[in-house]
Amino acid sequence: MDSLNRISTKTGDDGTTSLFGKGRVKKNSDTIECVGTIDELVSWIGLIKSQLESSRTITFLEDIQKSLFKISSMIVSSDEKNHDQIINVKEIEDRMKSMIEKTDMPGDFILPGKNILSSQTDLARTVCRRAERRLYSLIDKQGKKYLAESLRYLNRLSDYLFILARTFEAE
Repeated sequence: MDSLNRISTKTGDDGTTSLFGKGRVKKNSDTIECVGTIDELVSWIGLIKSQLESSRTITFLEDIQKSLFKISSMIVSSDEKNHDQIINVKEIEDRMKSMIEKTDMPGDFILPGKNILSSQTDLARTVCRRAERRLYSLIDKQGKKYLAESLRYLNRLSDYLFILARTFEAE
């Protein structure tokens, strides 16, 4: 197999994609829309991370990216076991509390755009909210109740990204 064929299998040319050995689904299915939105969020977080110097924040954002990949894996999996053991919502909540103590949080509506990094973080937040809506829809339509903790994680993550953007504005 040549190097291009390892990347471009051409099996998706018909508008379908494979779900890790679980068969093929349409690329516009609810599952693929949800996983694609999470993938977009991972990329936005990567953009934010690439502009930082604080190794503590970079490491935390990398952990978030890894958790998002795990959530995507759980979404496409039909195995309901071990779904609650990889999401650490408390860690995000603890990080938010610490950031709020150090940053003056606004009391009213925010207009994004104070600086590039905070604007990009606000964009990541809106993608996170979209991922949350898509996951909720998937849970609602397909009855995947075992993904509830992932939904909670995305909800907290969007709050964290809001606070992170405000922190970037204060720097």
